[in-house]
Amino acid sequence: MTTEARNSHPIYFIGAFATGGLLTFMVHLNGELARYGNPLFSSWTAHGTGIIAAVILLLVVHRRRTPLVGKAPNAPWWAYLGGISGAATVILTSTAVNSPLGLSGTLALGLAGQVAFSVAADSWGLFGLPKRRPDRRDIAALGLVATGAALIHTVWARCGMTVFILLACLGGVLVGLSRQLNGRLSISTTPLIASFWNHAIGFAALTCLGLFVGGLLPAGAAEAPWYVYLGGPIGVIFVAAGSWVIARIGAVNSALLIIGGQMVTGVVLDYARDVPASFWANATGIVLIVGGMMVSRGRRKAGGS
Repeated sequence: MTTEARNSHPIYFIGAFATGGLLTFMVHLNGELARYGNPLFSSWTAHGTGIIAAVILLLVVHRRRTPLVGKAPNAPWWAYLGGISGAATVILTSTAVNSPLGLSGTLALGLAGQVAFSVAADSWGLFGLPKRRPDRRDIAALGLVATGAALIHTVWARCGMTVFILLACLGGVLVGLSRQLNGRLSISTTPLIASFWNHAIGFAALTCLGLFVGGLLPAGAAEAPWYVYLGGPIGVIFVAAGSWVIARIGAVNSALLIIGGQMVTGVVLDYARDVPASFWANATGIVLIVGGMMVSRGRRKAGGS
């Protein structure tokens, strides 16, 4: 039997869209930090500062709200592995964003992986989350979002870019996987606790990797401006917000809104940085992305009536 995991309250849709914008800022800042150091250092630092931010938020916010442990199922061991996939995501995207693909290209190529994983997660109810079979409106919405993303970044397959394209796509898959695992963990705890464990386990894994291969303290890191170290705290909010919405509106719907927030923020940020781009391709792409979200939103209203 299929279980619907949809809630029509607008705050969930707004939260998911804003979460996508946070992801874009996080990718940009982590990419800048990797440019001064290396991708491993960027991911390690993001997870380390993320732990500090998560602890502060837990002390300030979490004590006001105690989870209903008696009514929530215990989290399986694999729900804590979102930090490992999250750590790998930062390494992959930090590498791709500093290639000729840039920020918009990395985000756009990551969409295919995110959407494919999210459809599979909802269809099969992966990792214990509610199972929901995508309908025609979901497929239409996914098609609009994917087409819009392709238009926003019109020059993907540049000569010699195969490796970076694969890294960006795999990074998108890992974003979806991490979001799903953290979403499952948040069902048994809270989104903020899930975010803490995501960063703590990712930091531990990266520390072990760094001690083995080196690169945790690159010489150029001291020259990085202070604000590029904010990727970790932003990541805490992203993981907590993603865990919060995915259990309420499903993986596909969360992905649509998060992707929309990603791409709109990415285009705005690229224009602010004077990155060369096609205005009409970007404008049409945003219209298609918003159209995809409206189609998905219309399906939710019809399902709730």
